[in-house]
Amino acid sequence: MTGRDRWLIRIAAFVIAYGFLSQGLHPRWATLWTLVWDGVPTTGRVTAKEPMNHQTLRYVFDVAGIQRDGSGPAGKGGIPEFARVSVGDTIPVTYVRDAPGTSWPGNPRQSFYEQSVLLFVLLPAGCLLLAALAPGALRRFRRAEPTR
Repeated sequence: MTGRDRWLIRIAAFVIAYGFLSQGLHPRWATLWTLVWDGVPTTGRVTAKEPMNHQTLRYVFDVAGIQRDGSGPAGKGGIPEFARVSVGDTIPVTYVRDAPGTSWPGNPRQSFYEQSVLLFVLLPAGCLLLAALAPGALRRFRRAEPTR
């Protein structure tokens, strides 16, 4: 295997790993980006707590007289910790003016920054490590004798 082959394997491993692993993160990051830059703050009311679903809060809020619903995490963006929130509590909510079905409990900025670090720092670092190890792993895989 030449040096050029090793680099091509590394590049392919990085692109495939990052492309595959970022699929679940990117849509949420894009939603948070929109909420941070185009979000409108309002107030909502907690309608349910889901402790077995990542401690999610369900809430309702009004936009132009129409009741909307949403869900999201507790303990971030001005929302108290999950145990300190009760059904019926009033909470801050941020929604997108042109798409009020897109909302987030509290200020989405903290969650946006956390997702950004994950998507643009930690995930690429992990993919770079995988890419660096890929040529050696492929070489060992090729050398292994098939068992019969």
